[in-house]
Amino acid sequence: MMLKVITWSGGIYSLILIIQSFTYIKGGQVFLDYGQFGLNPLFDNLGIIFKFPRIAVAADFVSFALLMTLVDMLLNQTRVRLMINSGLVVVDLFFIVFVSGTRMYIIIDLLLIAYTICILLWREHKAAVVITGLPLVSGILVLLPKILRSFTSGDRSASYDIRKEEIVYYFNHIFEHGILGIGFPDTRRYEHIIHGFKGMTLQHFGPQYFLEDVGILGIFAVFGIFGIIWITVLIVDLYRSWHHSQKPLVALLLIGYVVLTAFTLSLLDAQRILYLFIILYSLDRLTRYTNYQSLEEMNK
Repeated sequence: MMLKVITWSGGIYSLILIIQSFTYIKGGQVFLDYGQFGLNPLFDNLGIIFKFPRIAVAADFVSFALLMTLVDMLLNQTRVRLMINSGLVVVDLFFIVFVSGTRMYIIIDLLLIAYTICILLWREHKAAVVITGLPLVSGILVLLPKILRSFTSGDRSASYDIRKEEIVYYFNHIFEHGILGIGFPDTRRYEHIIHGFKGMTLQHFGPQYFLEDVGILGIFAVFGIFGIIWITVLIVDLYRSWHHSQKPLVALLLIGYVVLTAFTLSLLDAQRILYLFIILYSLDRLTRYTNYQSLEEMNK
């Protein structure tokens, strides 16, 4: 039930935003909230083919919905369900690539989709996976330098430079107060401690850095040694969930999403913490399902 709600919500949400983007570029017709607290579109999108206004605010949920759709594809093998889920994945990915334009989500979602396709094909066509997998991996390795350059050059170079400064700044604050990090200072009086301070220039005034940009490093910077301990416990728990799961390939897909988003789109951030809860619940459900099945077989 949870999978169905999330997958269909993601697909419908993506479709509505895609339709809005189409209507906007055709005649400027707007039926969604583009106000200060609405979708806040940006008009410097990747410009790929359609040149939609960039609506990045929905990328978190759509990417998570795409993950849940892939999980459902691996758990439910009926032909009709597989076709429906495939359609939802296409709609979600179209939004992520052409409307959202969030490059990290593009990379993460493509990797997850490639993993899922390989698993589905491997179950019935092992030889095809081997034959097609080698050129696919080779192609990815060839394109990888170009993809990395897109993050470090051109209009993204400034963002890349700021990320490097943020990493240095927050890394140096992990043990700001002995075993503690920055903690939770009053943002009205000590905002410069959390966000750094560049001073006043012609280009910039005030805070410069954001914890959300550095993934789990932000947790270390805030909690210090306790953040390191908590992340270590989480890693151990994720491993145990995978090890004891009846569906280890599905568990690996969920854990892979947590790992891939840990560097800059961390699920520990406030706006994404609900997704981490659902992933942990799903992993626990897969583990408990194994135990229930084992008990039923023993009783038989």
